[in-house]
Amino acid sequence: MPLSLYSAEWNLMGRGQVPGLYRPLSHIERVVPWIFVALYVYVLVRPLVTSIDHCARRLPPLAATSLADASRNQRRRNRTPER
Repeated sequence: MPLSLYSAEWNLMGRGQVPGLYRPLSHIERVVPWIFVALYVYVLVRPLVTSIDHCARRLPPLAATSLADASRNQRRRNRTPER
């Protein structure tokens, strides 16, 4: 190229040695991918959590009791004679 604009700009900025003129972006470049990872995880996990919560709200009250309580209640019902 007839003009080397990048090297002219780099020379004007003190070749990165003057902190007031040049700030490296490498610390930001390391963080940006993790921001996208967090967004993707949120987008994928949120529907799962809301669907589990929605299903839990539709459970009948008996399903909330333990299996031991349910079997104990069944045995009591079987022992009492019907009239």
